[in-house]
Amino acid sequence: MAALADLTLSERAILSLIRRRPGASRAGIAAELNLSPAMLTKAIATFQAAGLVAEERDSAPRGRGQPARHLRLRPKQVAGLGVSLSTRGITVAAQDLDGTPLAHRSLPVPATDTVAALAAATAALEEMRGLTRSVAGIGLWLPALQDLSGAVVEVTPSQRGIDHLAFCDHLSRYFDAPLWLESKAPAYHEALQPGEEERIVYMLFLDYGIGGSLIDQLRLYRGSFGEASNIGAMMPDGTPRPSLPDLTAHLGLSPEELTDSALEALAQAPDAALREWMTTRGAVLSLPLSTVVHLLNPAAIIIGGLLPQAILEGLARHVRLDLLDHPGRRPLTKPKLRVARACGPGAMALAAASVPLVHRLASAPHPRPWTAG
Repeated sequence: MAALADLTLSERAILSLIRRRPGASRAGIAAELNLSPAMLTKAIATFQAAGLVAEERDSAPRGRGQPARHLRLRPKQVAGLGVSLSTRGITVAAQDLDGTPLAHRSLPVPATDTVAALAAATAALEEMRGLTRSVAGIGLWLPALQDLSGAVVEVTPSQRGIDHLAFCDHLSRYFDAPLWLESKAPAYHEALQPGEEERIVYMLFLDYGIGGSLIDQLRLYRGSFGEASNIGAMMPDGTPRPSLPDLTAHLGLSPEELTDSALEALAQAPDAALREWMTTRGAVLSLPLSTVVHLLNPAAIIIGGLLPQAILEGLARHVRLDLLDHPGRRPLTKPKLRVARACGPGAMALAAASVPLVHRLASAPHPRPWTAG
C-alpha cells in the first residue's frame, strides 16, 4: 500500500498511538507527541484517504467549543502476509494491523519441491489478499543467522535444502510487495499484540536450537554486529537444554518419530519422561533468564518456539528469575514471565505476517526489504 509505505516517522508515531489508544482525541495525541495542530491534521487526512482511520464526534460538546473528535484505527484495511517453509510442508497466513489473524492455512507440500510449493503458496496468498483493502508486505520466517542489514549469514541445517531465494523473488514480484526475511519474526508478533505496552520485551525461542530476541516497543535490537541475544551459548550443545533435539534424545525417539502430531499428543498427555524433561530443562533456563533480568531489565520475558504451548508452560513453571539476587540487597523488579500467544510450527506464518506490519508502524527507520541479487 503506497500510502502506508510512504508514511514519515512522525506519521507512523501518530498511527501507532491511535492503534494503542482507541478513541484518543486529536488534542490528546497532539499533546502526547508534541505535535502542531497543522501537522496532526495533515497526518489524519493521509490516514483517512487510505481508509486507515475513522473519526467520530461526541454527541454533545463538553463545555464551550466543538464536540471532541475521537480517532480509531480501521485495522482490517491493511494486512501482512506471512509464509513459513519446511521440508514437511508450508504454512501461509494473513494478519491485520491489530494483530488479529485473518486467515491461516497449512499446505502439505514440502518446500523442497520448489515448483509445486510456489504454486500452492501463491494461490493461497492470492485468496488471502482478497480479505483486505491492501497488503503492507510479506514476511518469510527463516530460522537463520542474519547480519545488521538483514542478509542471511547461515541457515539452520533443516532449511538448507529449500531454495529461499526462489520464494523471495517470486512472491515479491507476483504480489508487487516488499518482502522481509526475518528469523526474529515471533518477537515481532508478540510486540504487535494489543495491550502490549511493555517498553522492553525479551523473547526466548526454542526450536532445533535456542535463540533470543530483544524488542523495545516495535524496534528489534540486533546489537553492533547483528548477533545480540545469543542466549543459546549459555546452554551449549551436548548439555541438557530445552531444544527439540534434546527432547528427542531424552524421550529415546528418532527425529522421524517426533512429528508435530506426536509432539502435540505428548503435550496433551505428558508421561513421566516428559514431565522430568520439563522440570529439569526449566531449571536450566533459570540462570540465563536471571541474567537477562539483570542485564536488560525487561518488562516481560516470553517463552515461545516450535514446541506446543502445554510443553512451554510446563517449562515456564520451573523457571526462577531470582538466581542473581543478593541477600541483604533490594531485589530487582522481576518481569512477568509468560508463554507466547502463538507457538508451535503452525504459528510461524502468523509471526511472519507481523513483520511487514511492524515495519510500517515503527516510528524508527526499519530494515530495507529483500531485493533480488
